Parts: sequence; structure tokens; C-alpha cells
Amino acid sequence: MHYKDYLRVTGIGTYFLSTVYLLQPVLAPYIESFGFNPIQLSLFFSVFPLALIFSSVYFGKLSDQVGRKRVIIIGFALEIVAIFFYMVGTPWIFIVLGRIFDAVAIGCVQLIVIARISDLVDDTKRGKFTGWSLSMNSVGILVAPLVGGIIADRFFVKAPFILAIFLLLILVLFFYKESSHTIKIKRQRIHILQELRNFISARELKGMAILGITAHFANSAELVFLPLLIIQKYNLTYSYIGFAMFVFGITHLLQGVFGNLSDTYGANRTVLIGIALRIGGLFFVATAGSYPLLILILGIIGTGGAMWNVSAWSLMSTVGEKMKREGSVVGSYISIAKIGAFFGFIVSGVIVQFLNIETLFKIMSVIGIIGTLLASTYLTNILKYGKESIRHHWHG
Repeated sequence: MHYKDYLRVTGIGTYFLSTVYLLQPVLAPYIESFGFNPIQLSLFFSVFPLALIFSSVYFGKLSDQVGRKRVIIIGFALEIVAIFFYMVGTPWIFIVLGRIFDAVAIGCVQLIVIARISDLVDDTKRGKFTGWSLSMNSVGILVAPLVGGIIADRFFVKAPFILAIFLLLILVLFFYKESSHTIKIKRQRIHILQELRNFISARELKGMAILGITAHFANSAELVFLPLLIIQKYNLTYSYIGFAMFVFGITHLLQGVFGNLSDTYGANRTVLIGIALRIGGLFFVATAGSYPLLILILGIIGTGGAMWNVSAWSLMSTVGEKMKREGSVVGSYISIAKIGAFFGFIVSGVIVQFLNIETLFKIMSVIGIIGTLLASTYLTNILKYGKESIRHHWHG
């Protein structure tokens, strides 16, 4: 275990996510302010998972070839470009370009950071140390929306965008000075469909593919329409959105604890308990009669999300380490999971346009429970497969 490298990579992930989540409370209302309807808003946000579907496999495998650090640097620069496009705003093509660059940037950084953590930790303590790394990342995810919401209320809606660009420029300059060598990429064709088929051909990963699609299908409700629900139903401001996101994420600070539980009792068990809490809780978001009750429900959903998150990454990191293809496994999973997110955004816009936001949360919860029950049939004895058994399923 390389503790110095582990802490350094964790710090990079925390810093980056802090800049990204500064925009979280204001992005959906900001885009809506240009006059777009719920369907158009969902289409804009669906571009994000669509971009990840096609880019995650590539950057995951690229990181296996040229190193995690070099791909991460690309991500920093792309995030700056994404935020610039958001600030331009209209015409609509700039918002679409912002979503594309934002997705690729996060794919470069967040996913590769997870893969790098997998490189550094031992199998017996993977859940524990992955969990504490994710917990530190959650500090940024918690604080940044609060800061972003307050800044937007105190100054103007684009203020969080400006602050995010400034923080990212510091990071780019730091890494540019540190990395003077040229990136050399091997000439190797990456077949996206083949990589995805390889992933789902392994029984131990098929259940995770189903759960990933299920979890990300509900992302649109949480990322786009939860902020709008708080503004429209409770007549509140950006600061209250930021506080709701703070509560939603505060239990993610305990991912180290949940990771330890995952190591002790099995990732397959904790991942199912976590996703059940997260998905099931969405139904009660729709029925909350007051903002305080909504906050309580979001805390329960966040607890499930924290348990699901660390268990899922721990499980897949273990499998990827045995394959010697950590980046490919992580990238393939995200590409598959974001298929659910893409269709979730499309469906969400239609539901909200013709029904309402409350109905959306109820439908998302029911669909999620069905997906969880289906995935549970594959998540038994998931870590008992040996190294040769896992490699047998991964071709190429």
C-alpha cells in the first residue's frame, strides 16, 4: 500500500469534484431560465450520459496504456472548456457542447482516479480504502453545492462558473509544470462494442451492469428535477437546493465505514441493500409535504447511495484487478450504466411535460425496484470466481 500516492490521488479527486459540484445547484435552473421546456431540458442533460457511453471505454483503456495521470490532465482542461460553453449559454448548441465536454472531462478524471486507487490498494482492504477515498471526495461534493448556491444568491448566477474556472486553472498549471514529457499513445484500435460485450459476458459483472443501468436511470430525477421541485413546490431559493444536496451527500462521508462492511460481509450484499434504500426512497420524495420532511428522506436516500457507491466500485475494482484491466472494467461499466441515464433523461422530460415532477419520482422508484430484483439473481457468490475464471470471460 503506497499511502503517499493514495492520499495524493484522493486529494486530486476531491479538488476536481469540488469545482464540478459548485455548479450543481444552479445548472438546471440556469438552463431553464433561457426558456426551455422540461423535454428540452431533459434532452440537454441526456447528452451527458450519451457522451460517456462512447467515451468511457476509450479513456478507460487509454489509461491502461499511457498511465492514469496523463489522462487526468486532459480532463482538467476539458472541464474548463465545458464551463466556458455553459457561460455562453445560447444558442442551444453551446449548452450541448458544454454537456459533451463536461461528460468527457469527468470520465477522464473521476473514473481514472478510481482505477488508480484500485492500483494502490490490496484486495483484502479494497472496500475500506476505496471507501475512505470516496468519503474524502464527498467532502467536496458536500461543501461545493452549498458554496455554489450561496454565491449565486449573493452575487449572480454565473458566479459559481467563474470560481470553478479559476480553481481548475490552478490545477492545470500545477500539473503542467509537473508533467513535461510528451504523451505517447500506442496505435491500438479500441472496439467499443467488443469491450462492452466482454464486460457483460462475465456473470460476476452482468448483475452490476443491470444495477448500473437501474441506478443511473434515476439520475435525471435527482440531478434535474429535484432542484426544480424545491423551487416550484416549496418556493425556495438556490441556497435551499444547495442544503438539500448537502444532506443528500453527507452520509457519503461514511463510505469508509460502508467499505469496511463490504469487505466483511461481501460487496454483493451491501450493494443490494444500498441500491434498495436509494431507489426505494425516491417514491417518498414525491409524497413529502414539507421541505423538512424532504430533507429527512434525502438523508435516507443518501445513506443508501453511499453504501451502493463504495460497494459497487470495490466489487468491480476487485474483478478488474484480477483481469489486469482496471481501466477497461471501470470505463465499460460507466458506458453501460450511462445507457440507463440517457434514456432516463428522455423519459423524465416526457413525464414531467405531460404529468408532473411528483409522478416522475414515483415511476423512477418502481422501475428501479424491478431492476434491483432482476440484478439480485446475478449477485450471489460474486467474488468466489477465481482469477482464471474471470479472465476466461474477457476476450481480446
